[in-house]
Amino acid sequence: MNGDDKTFQESLVKAAEEAGCTVKNLKVSGNQVTINSVCAGEQNMNTTTYHGDWYEQINSNGTKIRAKRIGACP
Repeated sequence: MNGDDKTFQESLVKAAEEAGCTVKNLKVSGNQVTINSVCAGEQNMNTTTYHGDWYEQINSNGTKIRAKRIGACP
């Protein structure tokens, strides 16, 4: 995401709320973002590490994601 830290954090909280989650803690440190939230009554911790045009995400429920930007959105 582009923009300042405040806008970035606000967009993360908004996306979580739209998914029905409540963000309890959000930390941005360098290229890593950690979000602690509650979704459907379950505690959830998500850590995303950005590496230029790709990122890795690990969730406390065991989900691991690795994604790469392949171009601009239409």
